[in-house]
Amino acid sequence: MFQSLLECSHSSNERPWYKQGILFKNMPLDRMSLIPVSLKGVSNFMASWIKNQFCEKCGKRIFDIHSRRFCSRKCSSLVIRGQNHPMWNSIEYFCTRCGKKFYRRKQKSNLKFCSTWCHDEWQRYDPGCKLLCLKRRKRKIIRCLMCNKEFEVKLSHVKIRKTCSYKCLAKYRSKFIIKENHPSWKGGLSFLPYPPVFDYKLKNRIRERNGNKCYLCRKTEKMEGQKLNVHHIDYDKNNCLETNLITLCRICNIKVNMNRESWKFRLKGARNDLYWN
Repeated sequence: MFQSLLECSHSSNERPWYKQGILFKNMPLDRMSLIPVSLKGVSNFMASWIKNQFCEKCGKRIFDIHSRRFCSRKCSSLVIRGQNHPMWNSIEYFCTRCGKKFYRRKQKSNLKFCSTWCHDEWQRYDPGCKLLCLKRRKRKIIRCLMCNKEFEVKLSHVKIRKTCSYKCLAKYRSKFIIKENHPSWKGGLSFLPYPPVFDYKLKNRIRERNGNKCYLCRKTEKMEGQKLNVHHIDYDKNNCLETNLITLCRICNIKVNMNRESWKFRLKGARNDLYWN
């Protein structure tokens, strides 16, 4: 195509110019020095009006028929920002937490913090903020009944909350909300056929008294791999006196439940030898 155009007849004053694959008719030399290779297919009329201009940010040459200050949006965003922007309508503030200067649009209430992090830190550590937040959130400070630690609760939970955490709540329930104080108490039906007195506290006391050993074979809890059984000497489950209770391992407890009359006679001597080691 270009070869055919070059071979066509023209006058000496109107010879076509060919530069780096671009054909421009009647193009003067001063204009041809400004044409890049990327302008393939640009008409002769538009190419003659390309302006010689440079980017205000990076100094790069701009090839455009329109007047432009920057070569790209990246350069324009780096310069036209903040107070240099024609739509700038912000006010200067100072953060009460870190003292940093920041700008925000004018609002009804004065801004006090530059970020949410400064606001959270102020709420966490500033003593004046705690009283202010308690009034706004309608909360009250009470003490935990177990660890005596102060914590915040809603006004509607003051009569309900007793502890500061689930750990303290478990301790409180195991100590106070038991037996008759429990709302689901039905007279100790879960202890049957044993009385309510025969609980884990009494069992642990008997185990510690006997040194955590079996009365017959002297096997310890470590050797057994589990807690020792507490056995009634006279086989009366309602007789929970400490003088009627001894500790036995699992195998020995099975043995003494077979010939009860003979074992009752043989274990009578254990009452006189309770505090053995």
